[in-house]
Amino acid sequence: CHEVYNHGASLQEYALLKYLQELGHDVETISYKPDYLGGHFDFLKVSNEKYAKNILLKIAYLAVKFPTRLKNLKRKRSFDAFSMKYIKSTEKTYYSNQELLNDVPVADTYICGSDQIWNSFFQNGKDPAFYLDFVPDSKRKISYAASFAIEKLAPELTDFVKEKVSRLDSISVRESSGVDILKSLGFHDVTQVLDPVFLLDKNVWNDL
Repeated sequence: CHEVYNHGASLQEYALLKYLQELGHDVETISYKPDYLGGHFDFLKVSNEKYAKNILLKIAYLAVKFPTRLKNLKRKRSFDAFSMKYIKSTEKTYYSNQELLNDVPVADTYICGSDQIWNSFFQNGKDPAFYLDFVPDSKRKISYAASFAIEKLAPELTDFVKEKVSRLDSISVRESSGVDILKSLGFHDVTQVLDPVFLLDKNVWNDL
């Protein structure tokens, strides 16, 4: 998940890009920012519909939230500075799987992961883009340390996940529970790997 202002997501993204660069590859992140992952720093956003329907309640809600959102703006700027300096990403930003399908970023190989990209408690786990749905069949597709972050899939999602994962050429996940989920769907050539932060030597982190 790109630029979601979370330490774990940012450091995993940095580590995988850095490791692949050290192997001699030219890599970049696809700047993918669907609506459900955005809006964290929108000063006028009202998350609770109860407050959104009444103008007085809405004003009170926004007033209460304002100090926290102002403080979080400083956090956002720090993450943006880190991303600008260390995370190479596509010039174009995409906001939906359909936009990706309409204008597929050019690459030889596509990797999804790591992070909780397949966590179906959240919308990203139900988003075809995080399963590389937009990538043509002729291109190599890999998951690296993808995480479901749950023990079992909801029954209504099993067909969706099975269909999307079946298009991947190589599958690795972060947790043993992810291996079990995929085995239950008929995928047996699945590798469990460490979080990508462990791909880098500790001296790299000390220097950073």
